[in-house]
Amino acid sequence: MLEKINNGMTKLEVAICELLIVILVAVVFMNAVLRLFNAPLSWSNDVAQLIFIWVSFLGADIALKKDRHSGVDVIVRRFPKQLTKVLTAATYVAMIVFLAIIGRSAANLAVINYSRKFNSLNLSYSAITIAVPVGCVLMILTSLMKLLILFGKQRDFYKDMLRDPEVKEEDELK
Repeated sequence: MLEKINNGMTKLEVAICELLIVILVAVVFMNAVLRLFNAPLSWSNDVAQLIFIWVSFLGADIALKKDRHSGVDVIVRRFPKQLTKVLTAATYVAMIVFLAIIGRSAANLAVINYSRKFNSLNLSYSAITIAVPVGCVLMILTSLMKLLILFGKQRDFYKDMLRDPEVKEEDELK
């Protein structure tokens, strides 16, 4: 059940990001072409900003799910397996606390920005600022799932789910 929900959420996040990136490229390209004819789109920068922030936070959760965030593990790799497990768990707990603090502050900012409008759109600026707490909640859920996997019975069950299909097993063993 948890696997289906996670896979569905990941597919939805990826599909939304893909769609938003296509729209972003189209809007920016269209505006660049129209600027050549001295007829730029007044709303393109606002739309690009809105899309960019949503893609950034959804993409951050996707990267977290696939362990694609950059990290330095040269020293940690040399630690015993149990210590590595404890340090990994501590990292996830620290991330959850940090994301909760940032998410709460960002949610307050989204409420404050509700009456603020985009320069060229009749849209609340909260449409941008709400992306931060939404992204934080998604990353908190991902971190909780990773903690369950790290210490839970489902570890082997979800190991394949977390593995990036683009990386071959020989590459992972190196």
